[in-house]
Amino acid sequence: MRHDWLDESPYWADKIARQIIREQEIPPGGEVHLEGGITPSGSVHVGNLREVMTLTFVQQALEDLGYTVKTYYVWDDYDRFRKVPKNLPVDMRERLHAELGKPLSEIDDPWACHESLAAHHEAEFEESLNELGIHAEFIRQHEAYAEGRYARLLREAWEKRDIIREILNQYRKEPLQEYIPFDVYCEACGKDTTTIKHVEGDAIHYACACGHEDVRHFTGKGVKAKWRVDWPMRWAYYQIHFEPGGKDHSTPGGSYDTAKQIIKAVWQRSPPSYAPYDFVILKGVGGKMSSSEGKLLTPRQVLHYYTPDVLRFVYASTRPQAEMIIQLDENILQVYEEFDRVERFYYQPHEEKLKDDRWQHWTRVYEMAQPQPPGTLPVQPSFRELTILTQVYEGDIQQVVDAYAERHGLILTPLDRKRVRERAERAYAWVTSEYAPEKYQFRLLPPEAPIMLSPEARAILKTLIPLLESDADEALLREAMQARLKEKGLSAKAFFREAYAFLFNKPYGPRLAGFLRIARERVLPRLKRLEEA
Repeated sequence: MRHDWLDESPYWADKIARQIIREQEIPPGGEVHLEGGITPSGSVHVGNLREVMTLTFVQQALEDLGYTVKTYYVWDDYDRFRKVPKNLPVDMRERLHAELGKPLSEIDDPWACHESLAAHHEAEFEESLNELGIHAEFIRQHEAYAEGRYARLLREAWEKRDIIREILNQYRKEPLQEYIPFDVYCEACGKDTTTIKHVEGDAIHYACACGHEDVRHFTGKGVKAKWRVDWPMRWAYYQIHFEPGGKDHSTPGGSYDTAKQIIKAVWQRSPPSYAPYDFVILKGVGGKMSSSEGKLLTPRQVLHYYTPDVLRFVYASTRPQAEMIIQLDENILQVYEEFDRVERFYYQPHEEKLKDDRWQHWTRVYEMAQPQPPGTLPVQPSFRELTILTQVYEGDIQQVVDAYAERHGLILTPLDRKRVRERAERAYAWVTSEYAPEKYQFRLLPPEAPIMLSPEARAILKTLIPLLESDADEALLREAMQARLKEKGLSAKAFFREAYAFLFNKPYGPRLAGFLRIARERVLPRLKRLEEA
Protein backbone atom coordinates (compact mmCIF):
# COMPACT_ATOMS: atom_id res chain seq x y z
CA MET A 1 0.00 0.00 0.00
CA ARG A 2 1.33 3.45 -0.94
CA HIS A 3 1.22 5.74 2.12
CA ASP A 4 2.21 9.39 1.80
CA TRP A 5 4.85 8.78 4.48
CA LEU A 6 6.33 5.65 2.87
CA ASP A 7 9.49 7.43 1.66
CA GLU A 8 10.39 8.02 5.31
CA SER A 9 8.88 4.89 6.82
CA PRO A 10 10.83 3.65 9.87
CA TYR A 11 9.88 0.02 9.19
CA TRP A 12 12.93 -2.21 8.61
CA ALA A 13 11.87 -3.62 5.21
CA ASP A 14 11.16 -0.10 3.92
CA LYS A 15 14.61 1.01 5.10
CA ILE A 16 16.24 -1.92 3.27
CA ALA A 17 14.23 -1.12 0.13
CA ARG A 18 15.50 2.47 0.14
CA GLN A 19 19.05 1.20 0.81
CA ILE A 20 18.87 -1.07 -2.27
CA ILE A 21 17.59 1.73 -4.49
CA ARG A 22 20.33 4.05 -3.29
CA GLU A 23 23.27 1.62 -3.34
CA GLN A 24 22.33 -0.09 -6.61
CA GLU A 25 21.31 3.18 -8.28
CA ILE A 26 17.95 1.82 -9.43
CA PRO A 27 16.01 4.42 -11.47
CA PRO A 28 12.43 5.24 -10.37
CA GLY A 29 10.08 2.46 -11.37
CA GLY A 30 13.00 0.24 -12.42
CA GLU A 31 13.40 -3.53 -12.01
CA VAL A 32 15.07 -4.95 -8.90
CA HIS A 33 16.43 -8.50 -8.62
CA LEU A 34 16.42 -10.27 -5.26
CA GLU A 35 17.81 -13.69 -4.40
CA GLY A 36 17.77 -16.23 -1.61
CA GLY A 37 19.05 -19.79 -1.40
CA ILE A 38 18.34 -22.85 0.75
CA THR A 39 20.11 -26.21 0.84
CA PRO A 40 17.56 -29.06 1.20
CA SER A 41 19.96 -31.45 2.95
CA GLY A 42 17.34 -32.20 5.59
CA SER A 43 13.97 -30.89 6.67
CA VAL A 44 13.85 -27.16 5.88
CA HIS A 45 13.21 -25.44 9.21
CA VAL A 46 11.76 -22.15 10.42
CA GLY A 47 15.28 -20.68 10.59
CA ASN A 48 15.53 -21.11 6.80
CA LEU A 49 12.10 -19.52 6.52
CA ARG A 50 13.57 -16.26 7.81
CA GLU A 51 15.47 -15.82 4.54
CA VAL A 52 12.29 -16.23 2.50
CA MET A 53 10.28 -13.98 4.82
CA THR A 54 12.95 -11.26 4.64
CA LEU A 55 12.84 -11.37 0.84
CA THR A 56 9.03 -11.39 0.85
CA PHE A 57 8.77 -8.25 2.98
CA VAL A 58 11.53 -6.41 1.12
CA GLN A 59 9.86 -7.29 -2.19
CA GLN A 60 6.56 -5.90 -0.92
CA ALA A 61 8.31 -2.74 0.31
CA LEU A 62 9.90 -2.19 -3.10
CA GLU A 63 6.64 -2.80 -4.94
CA ASP A 64 4.85 -0.35 -2.64
CA LEU A 65 7.45 2.22 -3.75
CA GLY A 66 6.58 1.57 -7.38
CA TYR A 67 9.40 -0.80 -8.43
CA THR A 68 9.13 -4.03 -10.41
CA VAL A 69 10.68 -6.91 -8.49
CA LYS A 70 11.95 -10.30 -9.64
CA THR A 71 12.85 -12.63 -6.78
CA TYR A 72 15.02 -15.68 -7.46
CA TYR A 73 14.50 -18.43 -4.90
CA VAL A 74 17.23 -21.03 -5.33
CA TRP A 75 17.27 -24.62 -4.16
CA ASP A 76 20.92 -25.58 -3.68
CA ASP A 77 20.06 -29.18 -4.43
CA TYR A 78 23.26 -29.80 -6.40
CA ASP A 79 25.36 -29.45 -3.25
CA ARG A 80 27.02 -32.60 -1.99
CA PHE A 81 25.28 -34.68 0.67
CA ARG A 82 27.59 -34.03 3.64
CA LYS A 83 25.89 -35.45 6.70
CA VAL A 84 22.97 -37.80 7.39
CA PRO A 85 20.29 -36.01 9.47
CA LYS A 86 20.10 -37.44 12.98
CA ASN A 87 16.31 -37.29 13.22
CA LEU A 88 15.84 -40.14 10.74
CA PRO A 89 15.14 -43.80 11.70
CA VAL A 90 18.27 -45.91 12.18
CA ASP A 91 17.67 -48.14 9.14
CA MET A 92 17.14 -45.08 6.94
CA ARG A 93 20.30 -43.42 8.24
CA GLU A 94 22.32 -46.54 7.51
CA ARG A 95 21.09 -46.61 3.89
CA LEU A 96 21.79 -42.91 3.39
CA HIS A 97 25.28 -43.09 4.84
CA ALA A 98 26.44 -44.88 1.68
CA GLU A 99 25.20 -41.91 -0.37
CA LEU A 100 27.47 -39.28 1.21
CA GLY A 101 29.35 -37.30 -1.41
CA LYS A 102 26.62 -37.46 -4.05
CA PRO A 103 24.54 -34.43 -5.03
CA LEU A 104 21.35 -34.09 -3.03
CA SER A 105 19.28 -34.24 -6.22
CA GLU A 106 20.53 -37.73 -7.03
CA ILE A 107 19.83 -39.45 -3.73
CA ASP A 108 16.70 -41.59 -3.72
CA ASP A 109 13.92 -40.37 -1.47
CA PRO A 110 14.03 -42.76 1.54
CA TRP A 111 10.26 -42.24 1.99
CA ALA A 112 9.73 -43.23 -1.68
CA CYS A 113 7.24 -40.43 -2.38
CA HIS A 114 9.40 -38.00 -4.38
CA GLU A 115 12.04 -38.32 -7.03
CA SER A 116 14.91 -37.53 -4.63
CA LEU A 117 15.80 -36.68 -1.05
CA ALA A 118 16.10 -33.03 -2.05
CA ALA A 119 12.71 -33.02 -3.79
CA HIS A 120 11.09 -34.49 -0.68
CA HIS A 121 12.26 -31.63 1.54
CA GLU A 122 11.60 -29.03 -1.16
CA ALA A 123 7.98 -30.12 -1.61
CA GLU A 124 7.13 -29.87 2.09
CA PHE A 125 8.64 -26.40 2.36
CA GLU A 126 6.97 -25.10 -0.80
CA GLU A 127 3.58 -26.32 0.44
CA SER A 128 4.11 -24.34 3.65
CA LEU A 129 5.04 -21.24 1.64
CA ASN A 130 1.80 -21.52 -0.32
CA GLU A 131 -0.12 -21.69 2.96
CA LEU A 132 1.72 -18.54 4.06
CA GLY A 133 0.65 -16.77 0.87
CA ILE A 134 4.14 -16.88 -0.67
CA HIS A 135 3.97 -18.27 -4.20
CA ALA A 136 7.66 -18.63 -4.97
CA GLU A 137 9.13 -20.00 -8.17
CA PHE A 138 12.30 -21.87 -7.29
CA ILE A 139 15.39 -22.41 -9.40
CA ARG A 140 16.67 -25.95 -8.89
CA GLN A 141 20.42 -25.86 -9.17
CA HIS A 142 20.80 -29.43 -10.42
CA GLU A 143 18.74 -28.42 -13.46
CA ALA A 144 20.58 -25.10 -13.93
CA TYR A 145 23.99 -26.82 -13.91
CA ALA A 146 22.84 -29.64 -16.19
CA GLU A 147 21.52 -27.09 -18.70
CA GLY A 148 24.95 -25.45 -18.80
CA ARG A 149 23.47 -22.20 -17.52
CA TYR A 150 26.68 -21.32 -15.66
CA ALA A 151 29.17 -22.80 -18.14
CA ARG A 152 30.71 -19.49 -19.23
CA LEU A 153 31.03 -18.22 -15.66
CA LEU A 154 32.55 -21.51 -14.47
CA ARG A 155 35.17 -21.32 -17.23
CA GLU A 156 35.96 -17.72 -16.26
CA ALA A 157 36.35 -18.77 -12.63
CA TRP A 158 38.78 -21.48 -13.77
CA GLU A 159 40.78 -18.99 -15.83
CA LYS A 160 40.99 -16.61 -12.87
CA ARG A 161 41.46 -19.26 -10.19
CA ASP A 162 44.71 -17.69 -8.99
CA ILE A 163 42.93 -14.38 -8.35
CA ILE A 164 40.26 -16.23 -6.35
CA ARG A 165 42.96 -18.07 -4.40
CA GLU A 166 44.61 -14.78 -3.44
CA ILE A 167 41.28 -13.41 -2.21
CA LEU A 168 40.63 -16.49 -0.08
CA ASN A 169 44.19 -16.51 1.29
CA GLN A 170 43.63 -13.09 2.86
CA TYR A 171 41.53 -14.82 5.50
CA ARG A 172 43.35 -18.14 5.90
CA LYS A 173 46.02 -19.05 8.45
CA GLU A 174 47.42 -21.68 6.06
CA PRO A 175 47.45 -20.23 2.50
CA LEU A 176 46.19 -22.36 -0.37
CA GLN A 177 48.96 -23.30 -2.80
CA GLU A 178 46.49 -24.01 -5.56
CA TYR A 179 42.74 -23.65 -5.92
CA ILE A 180 40.19 -25.30 -8.17
CA PRO A 181 36.92 -23.32 -8.07
CA PHE A 182 34.67 -26.30 -8.78
CA ASP A 183 34.11 -29.94 -7.87
CA VAL A 184 33.32 -32.79 -10.24
CA TYR A 185 30.88 -35.62 -9.57
CA CYS A 186 32.11 -38.98 -10.89
CA GLU A 187 30.16 -40.48 -13.80
CA ALA A 188 30.54 -43.99 -12.31
CA CYS A 189 29.92 -43.69 -8.55
CA GLY A 190 28.18 -40.30 -8.55
CA LYS A 191 30.36 -38.88 -5.76
CA ASP A 192 32.69 -35.88 -5.62
CA THR A 193 35.69 -37.94 -4.50
CA THR A 194 37.53 -36.78 -7.62
CA THR A 195 40.84 -35.18 -8.53
CA ILE A 196 41.13 -32.81 -11.48
CA LYS A 197 43.98 -33.98 -13.74
CA HIS A 198 43.85 -31.21 -16.33
CA VAL A 199 41.45 -28.94 -18.22
CA GLU A 200 41.46 -28.55 -22.00
CA GLY A 201 39.02 -26.00 -23.33
CA ASP A 202 35.58 -27.19 -22.24
CA ALA A 203 36.80 -30.64 -21.15
CA ILE A 204 37.62 -31.42 -17.50
CA HIS A 205 39.67 -34.60 -17.12
CA TYR A 206 39.37 -36.24 -13.69
CA ALA A 207 40.16 -39.37 -11.72
CA CYS A 208 37.92 -40.67 -8.93
CA ALA A 209 38.78 -42.52 -5.73
CA CYS A 210 36.50 -45.32 -6.97
CA GLY A 211 39.06 -45.96 -9.77
CA HIS A 212 37.05 -44.42 -12.58
CA GLU A 213 38.63 -41.86 -14.92
CA ASP A 214 36.59 -39.78 -17.31
CA VAL A 215 35.83 -36.32 -18.72
CA ARG A 216 33.17 -33.82 -17.69
CA HIS A 217 32.35 -30.58 -19.47
CA PHE A 218 31.54 -27.07 -18.29
CA THR A 219 28.44 -27.17 -20.50
CA GLY A 220 26.90 -30.30 -18.93
CA LYS A 221 26.05 -31.96 -15.64
CA GLY A 222 28.61 -33.19 -13.16
CA VAL A 223 30.42 -29.88 -12.48
CA LYS A 224 29.55 -27.82 -9.40
CA ALA A 225 31.13 -24.53 -8.30
CA LYS A 226 32.46 -24.50 -4.74
CA TRP A 227 30.35 -22.47 -2.34
CA ARG A 228 32.69 -19.48 -2.13
CA VAL A 229 32.47 -19.19 -5.93
CA ASP A 230 28.92 -20.40 -6.46
CA TRP A 231 27.39 -17.51 -4.49
CA PRO A 232 28.99 -14.59 -6.40
CA MET A 233 28.63 -16.52 -9.67
CA ARG A 234 24.84 -16.57 -9.16
CA TRP A 235 24.85 -12.86 -8.33
CA ALA A 236 26.56 -12.23 -11.66
CA TYR A 237 24.33 -14.51 -13.70
CA TYR A 238 21.00 -13.28 -12.32
CA GLN A 239 22.22 -9.67 -11.89
CA ILE A 240 21.21 -9.62 -8.24
CA HIS A 241 20.69 -6.32 -6.41
CA PHE A 242 19.96 -7.69 -2.94
CA GLU A 243 20.29 -10.87 -0.92
CA PRO A 244 19.96 -11.43 2.83
CA GLY A 245 22.33 -13.84 4.53
CA GLY A 246 22.54 -15.76 7.76
CA LYS A 247 24.63 -14.57 10.66
CA ASP A 248 27.12 -17.38 10.01
CA HIS A 249 27.86 -16.02 6.51
CA SER A 250 28.34 -12.46 7.75
CA THR A 251 31.42 -12.75 9.96
CA PRO A 252 34.66 -10.96 8.93
CA GLY A 253 36.33 -13.09 6.26
CA GLY A 254 33.18 -15.14 5.84
CA SER A 255 31.57 -16.14 2.57
CA TYR A 256 29.92 -12.76 2.05
CA ASP A 257 33.21 -10.88 2.45
CA THR A 258 34.97 -13.09 -0.10
CA ALA A 259 31.98 -13.16 -2.46
CA LYS A 260 31.99 -9.35 -2.68
CA GLN A 261 35.60 -9.39 -3.83
CA ILE A 262 35.23 -12.37 -6.18
CA ILE A 263 32.32 -10.90 -8.15
CA LYS A 264 34.31 -7.72 -8.75
CA ALA A 265 37.58 -9.44 -9.65
CA VAL A 266 36.19 -12.26 -11.80
CA TRP A 267 32.99 -10.91 -13.33
CA GLN A 268 33.49 -7.13 -13.03
CA ARG A 269 30.16 -6.56 -11.30
CA SER A 270 29.34 -4.72 -8.10
CA PRO A 271 28.11 -6.93 -5.25
CA PRO A 272 24.46 -6.76 -4.26
CA SER A 273 23.23 -4.92 -1.19
CA TYR A 274 23.11 -7.17 1.83
CA ALA A 275 21.29 -7.61 5.13
CA PRO A 276 22.42 -10.18 7.70
CA TYR A 277 19.78 -11.94 9.76
CA ASP A 278 20.11 -13.57 13.16
CA PHE A 279 19.01 -17.03 14.26
CA VAL A 280 15.45 -18.11 14.99
CA ILE A 281 14.94 -19.56 18.46
CA LEU A 282 12.07 -21.84 19.38
CA LYS A 283 10.97 -21.07 22.94
CA GLY A 284 11.00 -24.34 24.83
CA VAL A 285 13.23 -26.19 22.35
CA GLY A 286 16.52 -24.28 22.72
CA GLY A 287 19.73 -24.19 20.74
CA LYS A 288 20.48 -23.38 17.11
CA MET A 289 18.40 -25.30 14.61
CA SER A 290 20.19 -27.60 12.21
CA SER A 291 18.82 -29.86 9.48
CA SER A 292 21.75 -32.25 9.68
CA GLU A 293 21.53 -32.47 13.48
CA GLY A 294 17.80 -33.10 13.29
CA LYS A 295 17.14 -30.42 15.89
CA LEU A 296 14.42 -28.35 14.28
CA LEU A 297 10.80 -27.61 13.59
CA THR A 298 9.58 -27.09 10.05
CA PRO A 299 7.17 -24.34 8.99
CA ARG A 300 4.53 -27.03 8.54
CA GLN A 301 4.96 -28.08 12.17
CA VAL A 302 4.83 -24.51 13.49
CA LEU A 303 1.73 -23.87 11.38
CA HIS A 304 -0.01 -26.47 13.53
CA TYR A 305 -0.02 -23.80 16.26
CA TYR A 306 0.17 -20.51 14.33
CA THR A 307 -2.26 -19.32 11.70
CA PRO A 308 -0.43 -18.03 8.58
CA ASP A 309 -1.18 -14.37 9.30
CA VAL A 310 0.06 -14.58 12.89
CA LEU A 311 3.24 -16.44 11.88
CA ARG A 312 3.94 -13.80 9.22
CA PHE A 313 3.33 -11.20 11.94
CA VAL A 314 6.04 -12.78 14.12
CA TYR A 315 8.61 -12.55 11.31
CA ALA A 316 7.47 -9.11 10.16
CA SER A 317 7.65 -7.53 13.62
CA THR A 318 11.31 -8.49 14.24
CA ARG A 319 14.09 -6.74 12.33
CA PRO A 320 16.51 -9.21 10.69
CA GLN A 321 19.55 -8.28 12.80
CA ALA A 322 17.71 -9.23 16.01
CA GLU A 323 17.37 -12.77 17.29
CA MET A 324 13.83 -13.93 16.65
CA ILE A 325 11.84 -16.06 19.05
CA ILE A 326 8.89 -18.24 18.06
CA GLN A 327 6.88 -18.75 21.21
CA LEU A 328 5.64 -22.28 21.69
CA ASP A 329 5.11 -22.08 25.44
CA GLU A 330 2.29 -20.14 27.11
CA ASN A 331 3.61 -16.89 25.59
CA ILE A 332 1.89 -17.96 22.38
CA LEU A 333 -1.28 -16.56 23.98
CA GLN A 334 0.34 -13.13 24.15
CA VAL A 335 1.47 -13.34 20.51
CA TYR A 336 -2.12 -13.81 19.34
CA GLU A 337 -3.28 -11.02 21.64
CA GLU A 338 -0.59 -8.69 20.27
CA PHE A 339 -1.58 -9.51 16.70
CA ASP A 340 -5.22 -8.72 17.50
CA ARG A 341 -4.23 -5.45 19.17
CA VAL A 342 -2.24 -4.35 16.12
CA GLU A 343 -5.06 -5.44 13.81
CA ARG A 344 -7.60 -3.38 15.77
CA PHE A 345 -5.25 -0.41 15.58
CA TYR A 346 -4.96 -0.81 11.81
CA TYR A 347 -8.73 -0.56 11.39
CA GLN A 348 -9.50 1.70 14.37
CA PRO A 349 -6.37 3.81 14.94
CA HIS A 350 -8.11 6.32 17.20
CA GLU A 351 -9.66 3.69 19.48
CA GLU A 352 -6.77 1.29 20.12
CA LYS A 353 -3.58 2.15 21.98
CA LEU A 354 -0.36 0.25 21.32
CA LYS A 355 2.61 -0.30 23.62
CA ASP A 356 4.43 2.58 21.92
CA ASP A 357 3.73 5.39 19.50
CA ARG A 358 5.37 3.74 16.48
CA TRP A 359 2.13 3.75 14.52
CA GLN A 360 3.90 3.76 11.15
CA HIS A 361 5.95 0.72 12.16
CA TRP A 362 2.90 -1.26 13.32
CA THR A 363 0.88 -0.24 10.26
CA ARG A 364 3.56 -1.75 8.04
CA VAL A 365 3.91 -4.85 10.22
CA TYR A 366 0.22 -5.57 9.79
CA GLU A 367 0.38 -5.00 6.03
CA MET A 368 3.24 -7.50 5.81
CA ALA A 369 1.29 -10.01 7.90
CA GLN A 370 -1.86 -9.41 5.83
CA PRO A 371 -0.73 -8.47 2.30
CA GLN A 372 -4.41 -8.22 1.28
CA PRO A 373 -6.15 -6.84 4.40
CA PRO A 374 -9.93 -7.36 4.61
CA GLY A 375 -12.08 -4.31 3.97
CA THR A 376 -13.24 -4.15 7.58
CA LEU A 377 -12.02 -5.43 10.92
CA PRO A 378 -12.56 -9.21 10.89
CA VAL A 379 -13.77 -11.26 13.84
CA GLN A 380 -11.01 -11.77 16.45
CA PRO A 381 -11.65 -15.02 18.33
CA SER A 382 -9.53 -15.09 21.48
CA PHE A 383 -6.90 -17.82 21.25
CA ARG A 384 -7.02 -18.14 25.04
CA GLU A 385 -10.79 -18.64 24.95
CA LEU A 386 -10.49 -21.20 22.18
CA THR A 387 -8.01 -23.30 24.18
CA ILE A 388 -10.84 -23.69 26.69
CA LEU A 389 -13.72 -24.17 24.25
CA THR A 390 -11.87 -26.80 22.22
CA GLN A 391 -11.27 -28.86 25.34
CA VAL A 392 -14.83 -28.39 26.59
CA TYR A 393 -16.04 -29.80 23.26
CA GLU A 394 -13.22 -32.37 23.17
CA GLY A 395 -11.74 -31.22 19.87
CA ASP A 396 -14.99 -31.07 17.89
CA ILE A 397 -14.08 -27.94 15.93
CA GLN A 398 -17.49 -27.52 14.28
CA GLN A 399 -19.16 -27.46 17.70
CA VAL A 400 -16.57 -24.97 18.89
CA VAL A 401 -17.25 -22.61 15.97
CA ASP A 402 -21.01 -22.78 16.57
CA ALA A 403 -20.61 -22.34 20.33
CA TYR A 404 -18.31 -19.36 19.83
CA ALA A 405 -20.79 -17.66 17.50
CA GLU A 406 -23.72 -18.31 19.86
CA ARG A 407 -21.82 -17.19 22.93
CA HIS A 408 -20.90 -13.86 21.32
CA GLY A 409 -24.20 -13.40 19.52
CA LEU A 410 -22.53 -13.36 16.10
CA ILE A 411 -23.74 -14.23 12.65
CA LEU A 412 -20.44 -15.29 11.10
CA THR A 413 -19.60 -14.50 7.49
CA PRO A 414 -17.79 -17.26 5.55
CA LEU A 415 -14.51 -15.34 6.09
CA ASP A 416 -15.16 -14.98 9.83
CA ARG A 417 -16.16 -18.63 10.16
CA LYS A 418 -12.93 -19.63 8.41
CA ARG A 419 -10.87 -17.52 10.85
CA VAL A 420 -12.63 -18.97 13.93
CA ARG A 421 -12.11 -22.50 12.60
CA GLU A 422 -8.42 -21.94 11.78
CA ARG A 423 -7.70 -20.47 15.20
CA ALA A 424 -9.69 -23.19 16.96
CA GLU A 425 -7.69 -25.88 15.16
CA ARG A 426 -4.42 -24.23 16.25
CA ALA A 427 -5.64 -23.66 19.80
CA TYR A 428 -6.56 -27.32 20.22
CA ALA A 429 -3.32 -28.49 18.61
CA TRP A 430 -1.32 -26.29 21.00
CA VAL A 431 -3.21 -27.03 24.20
CA THR A 432 -2.91 -30.79 23.60
CA SER A 433 0.79 -30.58 22.65
CA GLU A 434 3.97 -30.95 24.67
CA TYR A 435 4.45 -27.18 24.59
CA ALA A 436 1.35 -26.19 26.57
CA PRO A 437 1.89 -26.09 30.36
CA GLU A 438 -0.25 -28.62 32.18
CA LYS A 439 -2.22 -25.87 33.91
CA TYR A 440 -3.89 -25.10 30.57
CA GLN A 441 -4.87 -28.71 29.94
CA PHE A 442 -8.02 -30.26 31.40
CA ARG A 443 -10.85 -32.67 30.83
CA LEU A 444 -14.20 -31.59 32.25
CA LEU A 445 -15.71 -34.19 34.57
CA PRO A 446 -19.22 -35.42 33.67
CA PRO A 447 -22.15 -34.22 35.80
CA GLU A 448 -22.49 -37.60 37.52
CA ALA A 449 -18.88 -37.79 38.73
CA PRO A 450 -18.44 -38.05 42.51
CA ILE A 451 -18.38 -34.76 44.44
CA MET A 452 -15.84 -34.09 47.18
CA LEU A 453 -16.21 -30.54 48.51
CA SER A 454 -16.01 -28.77 51.84
CA PRO A 455 -19.24 -27.07 52.93
CA GLU A 456 -17.65 -23.66 52.37
CA ALA A 457 -16.52 -24.43 48.80
CA ARG A 458 -19.89 -26.04 48.01
CA ALA A 459 -21.74 -22.92 49.18
CA ILE A 460 -19.55 -20.61 47.09
CA LEU A 461 -20.01 -22.67 43.92
CA LYS A 462 -23.79 -22.89 44.44
CA THR A 463 -23.89 -19.09 44.59
CA LEU A 464 -22.55 -18.98 41.04
CA ILE A 465 -25.42 -21.00 39.51
CA PRO A 466 -27.94 -18.16 39.12
CA LEU A 467 -25.22 -15.85 37.85
CA LEU A 468 -24.25 -18.33 35.13
CA GLU A 469 -27.90 -18.93 34.25
CA SER A 470 -28.29 -15.18 33.72
CA ASP A 471 -25.11 -15.15 31.58
CA ALA A 472 -23.19 -12.89 33.98
CA ASP A 473 -19.86 -11.63 32.69
CA GLU A 474 -16.43 -12.68 33.94
CA ALA A 475 -15.97 -9.63 36.19
CA LEU A 476 -19.26 -10.27 38.01
CA LEU A 477 -18.41 -13.91 38.56
CA ARG A 478 -15.03 -12.94 39.95
CA GLU A 479 -16.53 -10.35 42.30
CA ALA A 480 -19.12 -12.86 43.55
CA MET A 481 -16.43 -15.42 44.35
CA GLN A 482 -14.30 -12.86 46.16
CA ALA A 483 -17.25 -11.65 48.27
CA ARG A 484 -18.27 -15.19 49.25
CA LEU A 485 -14.68 -16.17 50.04
CA LYS A 486 -14.47 -13.27 52.47
CA GLU A 487 -17.87 -14.15 53.95
CA LYS A 488 -17.00 -17.85 54.43
CA GLY A 489 -13.48 -17.18 55.68
CA LEU A 490 -12.00 -19.59 53.12
CA SER A 491 -8.64 -18.84 51.55
CA ALA A 492 -8.61 -18.30 47.80
CA LYS A 493 -5.90 -20.93 47.37
CA ALA A 494 -7.91 -23.59 49.19
CA PHE A 495 -11.11 -22.73 47.32
CA PHE A 496 -9.55 -22.81 43.87
CA ARG A 497 -7.88 -26.12 44.63
CA GLU A 498 -11.27 -27.62 45.57
CA ALA A 499 -13.04 -26.00 42.61
CA TYR A 500 -10.54 -27.38 40.11
CA ALA A 501 -10.76 -30.83 41.67
CA PHE A 502 -14.57 -30.62 41.41
CA LEU A 503 -14.40 -29.65 37.73
CA PHE A 504 -11.30 -31.49 36.43
CA ASN A 505 -10.03 -33.77 39.20
CA LYS A 506 -6.88 -31.61 39.23
CA PRO A 507 -5.57 -29.08 41.79
CA TYR A 508 -5.23 -26.35 39.12
CA GLY A 509 -6.67 -25.23 35.81
CA PRO A 510 -7.52 -22.19 33.68
CA ARG A 511 -8.62 -18.90 35.24
CA LEU A 512 -11.78 -19.94 37.00
CA ALA A 513 -14.12 -17.00 36.35
CA GLY A 514 -13.16 -16.90 32.68
CA PHE A 515 -13.54 -20.65 32.32
CA LEU A 516 -16.98 -20.70 33.94
CA ARG A 517 -18.12 -17.89 31.65
CA ILE A 518 -16.80 -19.60 28.51
CA ALA A 519 -17.94 -23.14 29.42
CA ARG A 520 -21.25 -22.08 30.99
CA GLU A 521 -23.46 -24.55 29.12
CA ARG A 522 -21.22 -27.52 29.91
CA VAL A 523 -20.51 -26.56 33.53
CA LEU A 524 -24.06 -25.81 34.71
CA PRO A 525 -25.24 -29.47 34.75
CA ARG A 526 -22.39 -30.38 37.10
CA LEU A 527 -22.92 -27.33 39.31
CA LYS A 528 -26.63 -28.10 39.63
CA ARG A 529 -25.71 -31.44 41.18
CA LEU A 530 -24.75 -29.35 44.22
CA GLU A 531 -28.41 -28.37 44.70
CA GLU A 532 -29.46 -31.98 45.00
CA ALA A 533 -27.73 -32.47 48.35
